[in-house]
Amino acid sequence: MTVGASLRVTEPRLLEVCLQGNAELSDTMQAPPFKTPTSGQGHKGTLFLWQDHWQVLGQLMPNRSHRHISASLLVGLDRPFRLAVDGEWRETRAAIVAPDVPQALEPGEARIWSVQLDPDSVCWRSLKSVTAGMASTDLSLTGVGLPDPGETDCEAMACALARVISQSGHAPVALDDRIAGICRKLRQNCRNAWN
Repeated sequence: MTVGASLRVTEPRLLEVCLQGNAELSDTMQAPPFKTPTSGQGHKGTLFLWQDHWQVLGQLMPNRSHRHISASLLVGLDRPFRLAVDGEWRETRAAIVAPDVPQALEPGEARIWSVQLDPDSVCWRSLKSVTAGMASTDLSLTGVGLPDPGETDCEAMACALARVISQSGHAPVALDDRIAGICRKLRQNCRNAWN
C-alpha cells in the first residue's frame, strides 16, 4: 500500500484533509486566498504528501520566481503552460527543473500536475540524468498515462509518477551514504516533532 495523504481544495480558502494509508495529518487547514483565473473557475486542486516528495494536481495560480530545495516535475495535463527557468520563459507541456534553480510558473488555463522531489529521493535520482546537468529540460510524455485532473487517490498518483520515471528516467544515481543518513535523521526528527 502506498502511504500518503491528500489535501483537497474544495473552496478557494479551505483545504480538506483526506487520509490514505498510514498518514496522519491534523484537522482542516486554512489556505491563502487564490486569484481567480480568466475562465471564472476558482483555483482548486489536491495536494498529495509522501515522506520524500509531494504532488499538486489541479488549476494552479501563477507564481513569481522562486527556488525549491526539491526538483520540480511540471506537467500541463490538458494544454501547455509557460515556465521561466533562470529568468528565461518558454512554453512547454512537461518539464523537469533541478533543485535550487530559480523558476516561475504561468499556468494560464492549463490544469497542472506539479511534483516536488526531495534531492535524496529515488524518484529524483532516477530522473536526474534526464537534465544532463542543465537547470531544466522539457520531457516528452507521449503515451504515458497521466493522472486525471480530478484524481484524489494517492496510489493512483504514485503509479502515475512511476510511469513517468519508467519512460523518462534511468537507474537512480548513487547517493552518498553520509547524505542518506543525514536525510533519514532529519525526517525522523520532523516526524518526532509532529507527534
